[in-house]
Parts: sequence; structure tokens; C-alpha cells
Amino acid sequence: MNAGTGQIAVKRRWLQFSLRAMLAATAGIALLVSLVVRDKTPLVPASEYAILNAAVGQGLIGQQEVGPLFLSSRTLEPNDLPDREVTLQCLMKKAPELGEGIFSDFYDRNGTVHRVEPRFRLPCKYHVTTKDRAKALVEQLKIDAPRWVVMSRPGLAPSGRTAIVYVSSARGGFGGTDLLVLGKDDDTWNLVKILPVF
Repeated sequence: MNAGTGQIAVKRRWLQFSLRAMLAATAGIALLVSLVVRDKTPLVPASEYAILNAAVGQGLIGQQEVGPLFLSSRTLEPNDLPDREVTLQCLMKKAPELGEGIFSDFYDRNGTVHRVEPRFRLPCKYHVTTKDRAKALVEQLKIDAPRWVVMSRPGLAPSGRTAIVYVSSARGGFGGTDLLVLGKDDDTWNLVKILPVF
């Protein structure tokens, strides 16, 4: 091996080392950024998606024809829920069979915002997204009057066979809020009644 070949080999090793060091540094920076920027909002538990799926599929889609549906990637903020005492008094008149235990569980579960994942089995196309991203998709897909839905986590009765979900839905400038009551038959959740909440 002559001196020129040895110098080339040393330069090649140095270049390989430099590239590896640069890749390792880039990967380290990416990991650090992902740890710092990572969304720490808790997830809606997987066990609750059967209830939420029935609430959206039967409570909203079952009522009318729906194009692409936009579901908020976050549950309702605690301050967006109806007043606890007023709701309890009003709904105990309309649905006394629910009992107070389900409302306590409902407000306890919805004390913080949770992240919603795309785990729904719906008869229409849907997107779990933020409101800003939904606006961009509406423009991109050229959708008229899309439906935007934000929901709570379900509250469960002590028996575990009755649930309530608070849903806020808007479409084409019109919207409303409902409390959906669901019941569990065998292993399937079904809509029992819709209680308008003002």
C-alpha cells in the first residue's frame, strides 16, 4: 500500500465516522424533540370506544344522512359541559331511572380533556382531527356543510350497563347538544334515548 492509498483510506474512515456521528446526532435531536413536544393529553380508554361508537353511529348518523364526519380529536372541555346541578335536576325529571350515580361518574370522567383516536366503526367516512385541520380538509375535499362533532367521555351507571354521552354537533351553521342514553344488551351498546340539553 502506498502513501496515497493510505491517506485515502484514512479520509474514507473519517468521512464514514463523520456521517455516522451526524446521523446519530440527528436521531438524538429528533428523539429529544419528540419527547419535549409529545402530546401528554391522556387517551380515551379503549374500553369506552364501543359506547362512543354507538353514540355517534346510532345517535347522530342514525338520525339523518351524513357525508364525511369530522370528530374532534379532543373530548369536550370540562367548562363546556352543562352545569352539573341544573342538568341533574332537569334530567332526573326526564329520566329518573338513570339515578344520580351515573351523573357523578360522568362528571368525574370528564374532569380533564382526553385525546380521541380513530377507533370508530361507522357507516360513513370520518376524520378524527382538530377544527383547523378539519377546515383545511373541507376546502381540499370541497365538502358542503360538513358535520363537526365534539363529545364527552361516557359516564357509566354503577351496574355498568347504562351510559350517558354528551354530544355537541354542528352542521352548516346549525347545531345542538344532546345527552345520549345508551344501554348494553349482552355485549352490544345501543341507543336508548336522546335527551336535549339546553
